[in-house]
Amino acid sequence: MEVLHFAYSALPAHVAAELDLEPGTEAQHARRLRRLDGLPLFHLESWVPADLGRGYAAAALARTPMLRLMQEAGVRIGSARQIVTATAAPPEVSGALGLTPGAPLLDVRRRVFDEDGRAVQYIRALHRPDLYSYEMELTPRA
Repeated sequence: MEVLHFAYSALPAHVAAELDLEPGTEAQHARRLRRLDGLPLFHLESWVPADLGRGYAAAALARTPMLRLMQEAGVRIGSARQIVTATAAPPEVSGALGLTPGAPLLDVRRRVFDEDGRAVQYIRALHRPDLYSYEMELTPRA
């Protein structure tokens, strides 16, 4: 995982709503690029409330999954909600993924909650559909 950006900044309104926080609240903001066999696989943008994000540094994100770092910092992960849709590659992401602007991408948005129901992470991941797929097993409830 390559860390492209790591800083603490004010939450934009749309992300603040996802984290159940006020716009402008300070949060950790990171952008990363995951590669598979040297090829860019997906671009990941994440936001974590500042009080939780200060438990680890940017260098740790390059070698350890963020949820594991959060757990090591004392966050008890409870659940997540995820939406998968399609989108066109924005110019600021397409170059990092080796695609032309407007190329189709899988758009994954995830909210992660701790065991008390607090939103502790918001992620938007843009995946190359030629290198990535989702598989789910569905079972009926009785």
